[in-house]
Amino acid sequence: MAVRILAVLCLFLLSALPSRADNLQLPGLQRDAQAYVATLTKRVPAGGTQAARKTAEQQAATAIAKQDWPAAVTALEARIAQGEATSKQYLDLARAQAKRTPPESRLSLFAAWMGFTSSQAGEGEIPSLLLMVDALHALDRDSQAVLVWQAIVERAPNNTAYQKALADMQRMVGVLVRKVNTETETDPPRACVEFTVPPVRRSDFAAEDWSV
Repeated sequence: MAVRILAVLCLFLLSALPSRADNLQLPGLQRDAQAYVATLTKRVPAGGTQAARKTAEQQAATAIAKQDWPAAVTALEARIAQGEATSKQYLDLARAQAKRTPPESRLSLFAAWMGFTSSQAGEGEIPSLLLMVDALHALDRDSQAVLVWQAIVERAPNNTAYQKALADMQRMVGVLVRKVNTETETDPPRACVEFTVPPVRRSDFAAEDWSV
């Protein structure tokens, strides 16, 4: 006898978007970003002195002012290697990795994620999220960039430029499944499907039409 599964479609609007790092789920990104930082901190296992950190910060500032992005990356990685890195330092590293020639979009994404997770909640997270969008687009991962744009709009709901950018990318990417939650212990079992954009609602829609 076939098992009858009722699929319940969860239509999430922009008002129900993730608000913190643990709800913005990009598979593997947290692990990979932490691995990147670990490769840096291994260079200075005991951490840097206050004087060494200040020197690296000054070198980074000088390189950024000159738009010498490879030198900026070297200085910022050296500063992060010495421990107690700030969100701004991760943000500067993400920008430098993106602007160097050739760009290191993957490392830019990792640094931007670290900046995001160490930023103050709310609008303070947006600069890191914007860098993540650019990196994801450069890596041909626009479906994930949609999720990040949604997180940006949630943090700045009155910003029409962000709303337009999100809508443009949603149209380009189309409807995608963001998450599937299963409830196998219920009778009948259920699957809750969350989409990146709300599916069109029709008067003749019924969840039972999705039953198997």
